[in-house]
Amino acid sequence: MKKLLLILSLVLSTSSFSCASPQLVKTQKELLPKKLPVVVLYSADWCWWCEKAEMFLTDNKIQYVKRDIEDPVVFKRLEEIAEKLNYKRSLGVVPLFIVGRDIVAGFDPVSVMAYLEKAKWAVPHRESSD
Repeated sequence: MKKLLLILSLVLSTSSFSCASPQLVKTQKELLPKKLPVVVLYSADWCWWCEKAEMFLTDNKIQYVKRDIEDPVVFKRLEEIAEKLNYKRSLGVVPLFIVGRDIVAGFDPVSVMAYLEKAKWAVPHRESSD
C-alpha cells in the first residue's frame, strides 16, 4: 500500500492538472501586448506634411516603411489593401498611414498613436500572406 501511495504521489507531483477547459486557459504570454506593427507611410516627394509625418514617426521611434503614393504600382496595391480593409474614403491624400488594420488619411499623429495602441492589443487576424 505504501508503494502504491508513493507511486501515486510521484505521478501527481510531476503532472499538471486543471479543471479549466484548454480553450479558456490563457498563458501569461497571450495576455501581454503584442509587438507594435510596422506603420506604412504613403507619401510624395513634394509633400511638406509628409516630411513632418516622417519626422513624427522617427522622433517617436515608430518603425515604418515609406512608399511613394505617386508610383502607379504602389497606388494599385494601396487600393487593394483599402478594399480588404473596407476603407471607403479617398486614397488621394498625403500623407496616408496604414496602422495595423486601419488607415489614417492626412497628418494626424493622435490617430496614428491611437491605432498603434489598438493594434498592439488586437487579436491576430489570420489571412493568407501577401
